[in-house]
Amino acid sequence: MYAFKLQVPLDYRKRLEEDAQKEYAQAERGLLEEEGRLSDIEKMYLSNSREYMLKQEKNPNVEILKLYRRFFNRVKTQNIRQELLIEEKKKERDGKRELFLEAMKKKKALEILKEKRLTEYNRTMERRERKAMDEISVNNFMRAHHET
Repeated sequence: MYAFKLQVPLDYRKRLEEDAQKEYAQAERGLLEEEGRLSDIEKMYLSNSREYMLKQEKNPNVEILKLYRRFFNRVKTQNIRQELLIEEKKKERDGKRELFLEAMKKKKALEILKEKRLTEYNRTMERRERKAMDEISVNNFMRAHHET
């Protein structure tokens, strides 16, 4: 029976790959959440700017228009912060992806080695079996000719 001598490191690399994959997926979800928040901010800005235009046309109350202006300034600031946060999340996600790809490569290298060694083992066993069968055949032949 074949036993891969590096099975323990292979199992360890599999766990590292799984952990790296989970961290990458988590970073991807985090990025998507932040992009969703940015989209919400932009929608809020658009809907309120329509309201602002209507109020400006119907009732140009200076105090209300000032409130809208302050609101829009805060939303723009929030939008800029959210875009910066998204850039950070993208960098984080890209870093996690690199770690995941590296873990995959390391695991794959050991899997290829394991497969190669298994193939070598199977060839060696086939040669031994053929040699044993040849020896049995020769012995049977010799016994059959020796008895006659």
